[in-house]
Amino acid sequence: MTAPYVTDTSPNDGDGKVSRTTTVTATFSEEVQQDTLTTANVQLFSGNSKKPVKATLSPTSTSVTLTPSSKLDANTIYRAVVGTGVKDLADNALDQDRDPSNGNQPKQWTFTTGPK
Repeated sequence: MTAPYVTDTSPNDGDGKVSRTTTVTATFSEEVQQDTLTTANVQLFSGNSKKPVKATLSPTSTSVTLTPSSKLDANTIYRAVVGTGVKDLADNALDQDRDPSNGNQPKQWTFTTGPK
């Protein structure tokens, strides 16, 4: 039983001066169930906001792309999250740190947008 995890992200963790029209992509270690790639499981947050940015998702079997509905705010830190509700074809939930002793962990990363 091997849980899926995120192998690559775009923008990368800590990237700065990202375009305000950027898309956010996560690539998985194996095929995942496309119906688990939902706006409840893949989200983008602005700053310390608890409410996700409105966006559309484009899922494939090995990645997901999140396209914000409008331009992102300038000079703002964004946090992308891929939750543990994402599951592989064997129904294993995402576990980013792959450590069975602490439960399944989501993938989270940040990037900063550039000026206007």
